[in-house]
Amino acid sequence: MKFGHKVVPRSITQSYYRNSVGVVLVFDLCQRTSFEHIPTWMMEARRSIEPRAPTFVLVGSKADQETRREVMTDEAQRFADLYDMPYVECSAVSGHNVSLVFEVLAARVRDRIVAGQYDPDDSWEGVRRGYSAADQAPLREPPATRRRACC
Repeated sequence: MKFGHKVVPRSITQSYYRNSVGVVLVFDLCQRTSFEHIPTWMMEARRSIEPRAPTFVLVGSKADQETRREVMTDEAQRFADLYDMPYVECSAVSGHNVSLVFEVLAARVRDRIVAGQYDPDDSWEGVRRGYSAADQAPLREPPATRRRACC
């Protein structure tokens, strides 16, 4: 499997999927072959995460390089629609939509928890309850210091 420009052994990439519920499928908008590999990456993720069903988000990177684009928005959106996943174009250089990718993924995972598709109380570690501001006691304000009256 290829991550960026480095080839990584499959045994290592499969460890990335362990206990995952969310998968960000990233391809380079300026390199068609990376888009063509998305179905393979989806199948690999599904196989590695079974029996759970992962939540996918499709991401086209390098959206800032419009003149070098090889994959058009409508083509990527059709692919995402076919597999019922959100599609986001982003740019790591400008920061455009980078946060949105994670917000969309988190919202989809939350929706699946609410729908009962993921159980945070299950012993499986993909999703588990963690810190919640509602579970914490409010902080007490320190007592106001009194000024001493002069003389």
